[in-house]
Amino acid sequence: MTFKTINIVMILFMGLSAVIQFNDPDPIRWALLYAAATVLAIMHWRNPLHAGSTVAPIIVGLIAIGWGLLLLPNVLERPPSMRIFESMDPDFPEIEEAREFIGLLMVGVWMGVLSWRSRKSSPAG
Repeated sequence: MTFKTINIVMILFMGLSAVIQFNDPDPIRWALLYAAATVLAIMHWRNPLHAGSTVAPIIVGLIAIGWGLLLLPNVLERPPSMRIFESMDPDFPEIEEAREFIGLLMVGVWMGVLSWRSRKSSPAG
């Protein structure tokens, strides 16, 4: 798969994640993070040379990774079963925390990739 295709998949993932957060008890902060990541990925997809500085994806990525690190102790303390991919049952908070951690990790990593690609594609880089 080409980078552009992977970026489109990530745009869809992060955009959908932003939308479905409104069904969550604390939707605003989650939706804002996913929306910011989606916008940056769209900017990069539309014009990688002029997607803005590498600073914005770094900031969003660091927020996601930092937030994920805050969840990590709970995820490690109560590791979810394979039901993480099967159930949306709210009676199992360890499943929700593990999903949140995975989503934050994906955003953090993808923002790092976009920042690296922007730097690599820039005339100065």
